[in-house]
Amino acid sequence: MIELFSDHEKKWCEQTKVKITFPGAADYPHFFEKMTVRPHFLTYWGEPVWNRQFCISIVGSRNPSSQSLRWMESELSAFFSIRNLVIVSGGARGVDMKAHQLALLHRRPTVVFVPAGLMNLYPSSLTEWVDPIIEGGGAVISQFAPNSRMRRDFFHARNRLIAGVSGLTFVVECKRRSGTLKTAMFARGLDKTLAVLPTFPTDPGLGGLDLIHDGAFPIRDANDLLVLANSVELIQAETQKQKICHPHGDPDGQLAIARETFEANLQSPINDD
Repeated sequence: MIELFSDHEKKWCEQTKVKITFPGAADYPHFFEKMTVRPHFLTYWGEPVWNRQFCISIVGSRNPSSQSLRWMESELSAFFSIRNLVIVSGGARGVDMKAHQLALLHRRPTVVFVPAGLMNLYPSSLTEWVDPIIEGGGAVISQFAPNSRMRRDFFHARNRLIAGVSGLTFVVECKRRSGTLKTAMFARGLDKTLAVLPTFPTDPGLGGLDLIHDGAFPIRDANDLLVLANSVELIQAETQKQKICHPHGDPDGQLAIARETFEANLQSPINDD
């Protein structure tokens, strides 16, 4: 697919050690192989951790409330400290960047999907995060030609990949008309497990309450997230084993199992303190 790049882009990729992958390659995200519309190529810096460890996509408002940020600092920190996994998001200010920051703080690999080419990172402040993310075992990845600049429709395409690369998408504050809601709907359309941090009805985040009303898992604390992540990972492993016998899968059955396991284990806290 490198023939799609200009000579300038090819030279830049070589100089900056950009990796290029495509459908069928060992480092191409396995989940993308199942998508009807998938990227013809991906460029990235870092490691293809998406095929090595369980991933959780965390998305939310660019202007989250102080309560949501405090919850993330407390409960996501507790979750990351005891659960080995990859944190995926979009690098935007607010919830995205807080998720990346906490992942690095707790030495968990994090993956950033950007809505532009790697030569024109967006937001531009993401540039200073590239080295820490790579050093932490994560990656910065794009589905666009290296010299592509951010465009509004690129966010739509990028959000679909954020939802598609993980088995579990977790929403922190979601308006009824937002990119976060679109990501959540992508996750649902791809038969992914969807979880939401509830908000009070008069606070920003009615989109998240709508998602819970429609079947998303409500998350109260680190233990809820731990139980759900473990359930989803177990189902993924079992599904992989049965892939040959049942090539089309049973997403409704998988979701039912995840819900049963989640509800059965809600009374099993992380500790008794």
